[in-house]
Amino acid sequence: MVINNAGKISVNNVAVGTLRLDTIGQGETTAKVGNLYWTVPDNPTPARGTTVHQGMLEKSNVNPALDMVELIKVTREYEQMQKAIQAMDEMTSQAIQASRVQG
Repeated sequence: MVINNAGKISVNNVAVGTLRLDTIGQGETTAKVGNLYWTVPDNPTPARGTTVHQGMLEKSNVNPALDMVELIKVTREYEQMQKAIQAMDEMTSQAIQASRVQG
């Protein structure tokens, strides 16, 4: 399978289709419909000046170092909340035990 710069798809040198390249206007949005499906506005505009490059890899849009720092921060906050809940649970148990002894 080969896809040329204009988006034409060929298999064994036989044209089998064309990629649809559209531009979504400003103010219009897409909506996620399923795991891999999105809806587009009713009348998207055909993209002009857009080219397709077969075999190219898209650069990641994440910074692993910053994301790891954020993950560590969230993990520590979770552990702190877990300890706070355990402390409240222990205080509640002690209050119940104290009320049984007095009651």
